[in-house]
Amino acid sequence: MKNESILKLSILMSTFLIFFGYFVVNQYIILGFIALLIIICSIEIRFIKIKTDDMLWLICVGLIGLSLCYSQDKAETVKYFMVMSIMIIIKIVYSNIEGYKDYIIKLFYISSLIHVMATIAYIIVPNIMIKICSIILPYKSYLDNLQFYNIGSIAGITGQTGMNAFYISIYISIIYSRIICSNKNKLYNIVLLIIGFIALFLTAKRGPLITNIIAILVVTVIFSNINIKNLMPKLIAFTVLLIIGYNVICRIPQAQVMIDKFTIFSESADITNGRSELWNEASDYIKENPIIGIGAYATPSVMGEMTHNIYVQLVLELGIFGLIFFIGAMIISFILTFKNYYKIKSNKIVENTEKVFFSISVYIQLYFIIYGMSGNPLYGITFLAPYFISIAISSTLKNKI
Repeated sequence: MKNESILKLSILMSTFLIFFGYFVVNQYIILGFIALLIIICSIEIRFIKIKTDDMLWLICVGLIGLSLCYSQDKAETVKYFMVMSIMIIIKIVYSNIEGYKDYIIKLFYISSLIHVMATIAYIIVPNIMIKICSIILPYKSYLDNLQFYNIGSIAGITGQTGMNAFYISIYISIIYSRIICSNKNKLYNIVLLIIGFIALFLTAKRGPLITNIIAILVVTVIFSNINIKNLMPKLIAFTVLLIIGYNVICRIPQAQVMIDKFTIFSESADITNGRSELWNEASDYIKENPIIGIGAYATPSVMGEMTHNIYVQLVLELGIFGLIFFIGAMIISFILTFKNYYKIKSNKIVENTEKVFFSISVYIQLYFIIYGMSGNPLYGITFLAPYFISIAISSTLKNKI
């Protein structure tokens, strides 16, 4: 049907915006076009179900809109309101449509693989990669990319190591979900996983590495078929794989930056790596406006930079009620993902492909929630779109267009 093509176009454009949108000068034009395509798709849906978490997310958007009345940076609040509104529309519509999940996971895999390969290529043919980045990246991003490379942190074909680490983490979430949920091409996928972790190490980002490890542990507990009988062989296999992977990584000079960071971290009394100073500064502003905050996305204007903790920043910008509603929405979305999984699991034998979708959904949601303690994933299309799409793919509704 015509709307099926429109749906796939919206997914294709969303994937481009997530993984390569930083090449575009004005991302809002693309985002607006995606919203238009999503609305067209929704017309053919006979009944759109609004779930509990949808209501909470709509309240969150409402709070952002209300903060415009008193925001200390109204222009940024308006932009953020637009972005979050479109993200919620995407989530609601995608949650009410079936049949696109394979397509979007394939696009996510191919796009994230490009970033993994670009990161690996930076240690094999650095001069070529520097030349490529000088051509494809905006000048400011290119300078940032080069600066990161000079200190031993690789941003791939992006201007930020944190962004690159997130793209690599999406790749890892897909590969690991295939390993844990399916017996097909196990060895091949394990090799791909090792490559993914090598790329992640090359970014020298500790937060994403720790977050990935936690997500892997949780996904393993939920979706693996480990029992008492096969626990020991799997544990031995995992240990061997860990040793091999670590030895491979240690032989890469550029990966030493990450290892050195952990050494410094273990010897440091400040486990927040300097972020506590930002949080202390934010707390001073919170004391002045604890109920309503300073306005959504006004933090950079007030403090000069983000807080590197979305929960602190939520209180700062939207007050205590804003924090409660946002955390509530995240938790309810996460719970509904599990509820949907165990609902179909109790009614039938869950197919491997379905398990992979749920595993990726849990993985990306966990990444977003945990990384939010030391990063800013709530404040960028790159992080927000995969997060809301990951919630949507855990839907069990059967509407087709």
